[in-house]
Amino acid sequence: MYSYHIFMFPFIFDCEFKEGVNWEHKEFKIKNSQHYNEYVYFYKHVQDILFKETLSKYYEYQNLTNKQYIIETLDKTFELQIDNINLRIFTNNIAILSFKLINDKYNNPNDILLINEFGRRIYPQFLAENFNVKETKKAFLANKITVNGISEDFEKFNKKEYIQNIDKDMLPKFITQLLKENLEINKIKNIIDDRMFVISQYNSDALVSKLQKYDDKNGYIYENDDFWYKYIFIDGKEKTCQSKYMTKEFIKESTYDRWVEGGTLFGISRYSFVSLTGSWYGKNILLPHMQTIYFEMFSLILAYRATILYFADNIQNITSKEDKELLKESQKIYKKYLEFLNKIYFKEITAQDQGIELFNKAMDIMNIDRYMKDLDIEINELHNYVKLLENEKETKQINKLTKLGTYLLPPTVVAGVFGMNIFSNATLDVANWTSWIIAIVATLTIYLVIYFATKDKNE
Repeated sequence: MYSYHIFMFPFIFDCEFKEGVNWEHKEFKIKNSQHYNEYVYFYKHVQDILFKETLSKYYEYQNLTNKQYIIETLDKTFELQIDNINLRIFTNNIAILSFKLINDKYNNPNDILLINEFGRRIYPQFLAENFNVKETKKAFLANKITVNGISEDFEKFNKKEYIQNIDKDMLPKFITQLLKENLEINKIKNIIDDRMFVISQYNSDALVSKLQKYDDKNGYIYENDDFWYKYIFIDGKEKTCQSKYMTKEFIKESTYDRWVEGGTLFGISRYSFVSLTGSWYGKNILLPHMQTIYFEMFSLILAYRATILYFADNIQNITSKEDKELLKESQKIYKKYLEFLNKIYFKEITAQDQGIELFNKAMDIMNIDRYMKDLDIEINELHNYVKLLENEKETKQINKLTKLGTYLLPPTVVAGVFGMNIFSNATLDVANWTSWIIAIVATLTIYLVIYFATKDKNE
């Protein structure tokens, strides 16, 4: 095995997930040492999220008739074995669809870059004049991707009539065909853009030996290496940074080199988590960690990212609603937000030093903490606004009760002044009639005084 690739598609869905069609629910059980190592690596509260099924469920796709993930570019075709297609669904309607792939045919470093770049695309990032997708395919969009026999050639983006209804059918067939029996496709929203998140491990003794070399003047070779930059930032052909100073700075910020002397490098970007290591160590030691521990770690981080977007979209949508509906919807959002903070979102997920360092670096590079602070401000502002509306509502109710009490005051006053026995005699004499008339006039007079005293000036 030369390399291992995981393409992760995080998305939000606004419908019910139907179990039992193609996707088999897999309950986590410790059947071997690898399962045990994966389980104990995380804190108890993270175990509850990933393995206890109280906050998420894990499914594997069963209808694999053609276990190949084929990436066709305009120049070359890559055939990767499908190791596994899985789906993790969180209780807050966040899900991550993942393709785990084995490369045992292509060992050239440039091939690894192309597999990552072209294999992760789910729609064109841009179109040339007259909706021409050919130029996109020259740059970084695959000519065709075939997964389990389901092909997407992206040619639909060439049609003007399709572009006008693009929101209804943005995703590629190799994703929609996997999910169409379980979810309403038009109620799925991807959270990154035209790219899936990439986890990649490349085993190359020659390359790692080169990049780990060090001298006092220039430091490690990897710090200025174009391949290492392109591998981290998923550049298939041209390096997207032409400055040597910026290249070195970005590599330094994105590289985790705790084990560089032992022959292993890790890289993290907003769209990737990659590793470069030796052949034996990669296959026998590191690969199980990439497939399980690190895969679960980045599943959590992507779930954080998706949830933040989910809340931001919901806040934006409900602020335009009527006050009554706004009060109701905001209470639901606030409840879900508190549940997310208390049960899913954690700033530390393991006691292992390397795990802590990698997790913190990934959270920092993806700006998760900053986005959470911004979201917290938005949630609190919404909460304060709702409180203001509730206070206004309570004030109006109190005013209504006050007015009601005010309108009941005149009869009480009159009754107190004249007594309650003015009609007690069976025969009404002149004095009683006089008292009766005075009582009515007094009541009406007090009502008129109250009315004009409380009347809105604008009316």
